[in-house]
Amino acid sequence: MAEDSATDWASLATTFGTAWTWRWTKQWAEGRQQPDENDNLDDDLDTLDAEISSLTAKLAAEQAWQECLQRMTNREVTALRAYQENMSNAGLGTSSLAQRYRVAARAAMQDAQTVVPAWVMPIAQVLSSIPPQQNAFDVVIVDEASQSEVTSLLLMWLAPKIIVVGDDKQCAPPGIKNYTLRSVMERLDNLLSDVPVSTRLMLTPKSSLFTLLRARFGDVVRMREHYRSMPEIIEWSSMQFYRDMPLVPVRQFGADRLAPLRSTLVDDATTAGSSTRLTNPAEAHALVDQLVVCLAEPDYVDKTFGVAVLQSAAQADLIRSLLFERVPSEQIDERRIRVGTPPDFQGDERDVMFLSMVVAPGSSSNAMTADLFKRRFNVAASRARDQLWLFHSVTADSLSATDLRRSLLSYVEASPTVPVPAMPSSVSADSRHPDFGSLFEQQVFLALRERGYHVNPRVDVNEMTIDLVVTGAAVRVAIECDDDTEVDTNELMDRMEREFELRRNGWVFHRVRASDFALDRERVLDTITEILDSVGVLPDEVAVVVEGAGPSSWSPIELVRDADDADADDEVIELAIVEEPAPSRTVDVDLAPLPEVIETTDEPEDLDEPEDHFEDAEDEAPVEPEPTPVRTMPREDLIAAIRYSQKRNKFSVAQTVEDCEVTPEAVQEALAEIKSRDDALRASKKRPPAPTPDVMPRRRRTSGVESEPAVVSGSRSLQAELDALPVASWAGAREIAIAAARPTAPLTLERCQRVTGLSGTKADQLLADLVVTRKLVRRKRDGVEEWVRPQGLTL
Repeated sequence: MAEDSATDWASLATTFGTAWTWRWTKQWAEGRQQPDENDNLDDDLDTLDAEISSLTAKLAAEQAWQECLQRMTNREVTALRAYQENMSNAGLGTSSLAQRYRVAARAAMQDAQTVVPAWVMPIAQVLSSIPPQQNAFDVVIVDEASQSEVTSLLLMWLAPKIIVVGDDKQCAPPGIKNYTLRSVMERLDNLLSDVPVSTRLMLTPKSSLFTLLRARFGDVVRMREHYRSMPEIIEWSSMQFYRDMPLVPVRQFGADRLAPLRSTLVDDATTAGSSTRLTNPAEAHALVDQLVVCLAEPDYVDKTFGVAVLQSAAQADLIRSLLFERVPSEQIDERRIRVGTPPDFQGDERDVMFLSMVVAPGSSSNAMTADLFKRRFNVAASRARDQLWLFHSVTADSLSATDLRRSLLSYVEASPTVPVPAMPSSVSADSRHPDFGSLFEQQVFLALRERGYHVNPRVDVNEMTIDLVVTGAAVRVAIECDDDTEVDTNELMDRMEREFELRRNGWVFHRVRASDFALDRERVLDTITEILDSVGVLPDEVAVVVEGAGPSSWSPIELVRDADDADADDEVIELAIVEEPAPSRTVDVDLAPLPEVIETTDEPEDLDEPEDHFEDAEDEAPVEPEPTPVRTMPREDLIAAIRYSQKRNKFSVAQTVEDCEVTPEAVQEALAEIKSRDDALRASKKRPPAPTPDVMPRRRRTSGVESEPAVVSGSRSLQAELDALPVASWAGAREIAIAAARPTAPLTLERCQRVTGLSGTKADQLLADLVVTRKLVRRKRDGVEEWVRPQGLTL
């Protein structure tokens, strides 16, 4: 053995005991460490949790089917099949025999009901599908109960237990338009005089099933976790409307995301009309321009879009018409672009939402503080998942201090557009920093920052403070630093429960023990790096660019009802009298194929008078407020829209009522008209030949002298009939152009102008759009451009 002459063993002999203790302690800690087992504990826990959830779901399904099949009899099987067959025959309910099929299905339901564990259906179909028997079910669950009106109380008759899910701070059910609130209360006093007045006054159109049961039963379970929106988007609703119990956003996201909040000021904007007819054309054009730009940008690929108008349904109509002119209908369907008022988006969501404030300088408008506007603003501001745009023509300072519009606008303008907070500076490994919970957290933070990762300390998510969060482009990873700090057992269990909740929402957790970090620092950091690489978090991929002042400059306003602020809820249920329309001339045009004969008919005058369903005329004089115009859609435009939906197998009465803003009766009348036209077309044994471009009258350019148009089938010329047509809507023009472009009679630009009523520029845009969407094919014959339907395209 070689002699070690360099070591001063005599001086080291005094520290031998300390060195021996340190060596045995290190050996004991390494033996306890077991890195191969400890590194997989989190993965094993996640695997077991997922397996338990899957097995629980399978077990519940198997037990439900076992119970169902064991008690099923031949009679119930026959009744179930009869119910299915009759409901299929009833279809959409448009045929004359639909009601008969529904009656038969309802009769079969009496025997088939007990064999099916759960029935899911809209409230409107309950009575038409299920016999109204007391306690026919064990439990009734009502979703969106805040939108269910008082007539939904019948659901409590069907089961001894009922669960209602709703939010009284979101849109309430629509009011009864034919009666004033006073007349409804008087009827309640007469018919329900034995009911306590405190309960009786809650049975009005202003109440919902949720508010009725919440007042009756005090046990309310608050679901505070919010999974839809980015935290910056939902924060306004949380602070403005849920300050007593704020919402907790738990959605997972990374640094590579859209700026959650954007605002656009439209200069020199003016408004026209008032109340529900108020429009702001400049703001509508600016909104549509930006939406078209977003559709073309790669950052918005596969994103869905919605447009909510905070005031006035007429503004929604204007924006919708502009969109139809700028965006092809196929792209509207693909991106699920929807335009409407906040109640139209109740229960719905979009990736990107555009809000139009409508009001402009000089507009006559009271402060929006009524309960109706609180619910509408809350719904409108919480529909966006990734991004919320607010288009406004006024500044926040010009609005009342109690106006909801000022609160929303000031919040959007004050919030930063930074996707992720900046990392703290001046952090050392041996001196406590106020942003951290311990020195160990600071040491791990410095080590990860040296490797190029973006790390933030003490991040609050789901009422849980995470020690360190590493942010990547698309995801965040939580790093929990466990040291020798004493933790209460109850606090530890609470943290673990919240950690499990975040894991179920896509969060990735990794725990680092101080002992492991002290024994083998590089191995611990390599393990963290492998986890980050596995979920796509890479070094140096996050750049922080702050473009805002920060949310600290905003605070929620106190919502105080102004003295002159009208109660919007009362306005909703006021009696509405439809103005008598002037006699108009409409043209019946069959779109498949282009009509060979055009008939002109006079529509009779129709005065829509409200009918009192509850009260006789002798009991009380009818209320006659100021007449208000009712928005109607031209019948031919509605027929064209229905035909277009039917050809794409996407037609439904409910969707047509919602998209076209018409009544179900108008849709049924349009369906009857379509059926009548189709039957007449099929019944004709011999049809006259279709007019061709050679025989159709053309407009001739003359110097001040107009030639007489050719006469076709009668004293009135075809050109005169076409001139009498109103200009078709964009959707109607598309259908007319496709139907007119027959291979035997190609469509020219001039003929397209005649049959649609569009200008030359609009007709050219229409044809180009149809070529892009492959609905028409362009060709040139004898130097003239023509458009025809491609081979195989059917109407």
